[in-house]
Amino acid sequence: MSNTHITGSVYIIGSNVTLSNVKVDGTIFINLSEQGVMSLPVPANIRLVHVEFRDMYSYGFAGLTLDYCNSHSAQNGPNAQLFDYRQGSKYYPASNLVITNSWFHDPAESTTTAHIETLHLNGVQGVTLRNNIFDERAPDANTRAHVTAVVTFEGTPLYGVASSNVIIDGNVFHGGGYYQLYMIANGTNSVTNNQFFSDSGDFAGIQYPPSAYSSSALTSGQYNKFTQSGNTLDGKPVSLPGGK
Repeated sequence: MSNTHITGSVYIIGSNVTLSNVKVDGTIFINLSEQGVMSLPVPANIRLVHVEFRDMYSYGFAGLTLDYCNSHSAQNGPNAQLFDYRQGSKYYPASNLVITNSWFHDPAESTTTAHIETLHLNGVQGVTLRNNIFDERAPDANTRAHVTAVVTFEGTPLYGVASSNVIIDGNVFHGGGYYQLYMIANGTNSVTNNQFFSDSGDFAGIQYPPSAYSSSALTSGQYNKFTQSGNTLDGKPVSLPGGK
C-alpha cells in the first residue's frame, strides 16, 4: 500500500506487507484482526516507510521495520507497544525489530492513569534503534507523571521471555518522567552515541533503576550489562549505570 491517507485504523495480519508514504489517522495493529483474532506463525517481513500514525500495537511479528516514520498524538498509552504475546498454550513471538530515522513525539494530554512511553517493548528478540528522535515532553504535569520512561524494555517479562540483543545507537532522547531509558535485556546489548537531554521537568537520571544493575539485584537471566560509548547528557559525556 502506498501514497494514501487512511482516516481510520490499519490491521496488518499477513506477511510481506509494505506501507510506503501512508498517513494513518488512527492506530496500526499488527497480528490482530478487527475480530481480535491472532495468527500463528506470526506475520513476517512487515515494512513501514515514510508512514505517519498516531500509535501502534503488535501481538507478535517476525521482522518489523520502521524507517522515516512519524508517530505523534498518542493518548493514554505508548506511541508504539511492540510485544510478544501468550494466550493459553499459544505463544506469539516477536523478533527482528528495526526502527531507524523515525520520530516519536508529542503525547496527548493524559485522561487516565495508564503508563505512557514512546516505545514499550516486551520479549523482542533482536532490536535495533538507530538515528531516531524519541521525544516524550508532556503537555502538562499530570501527563508527565504517568510516563514510565521515554523508551521502556519491560523489566519483568510479561510472557516469560525477556528482550535480547539490543542495539541503541545515534538516537536523541527528550522529556520523559524521572528517567528516559528503562532497559533490561538478555544477550549482547549496546547503547552508543545517543544524546540525552534533561528537559522533562522531573528528570532524575537517564536510566532506571540507577543503582540496581547487578546479577543479584534482578531475576536471573533477565539482564546483561551493555556496551556503552559516545553517549552525552545535555552535550556532556555521560556513563549509564547499566553499562560496562
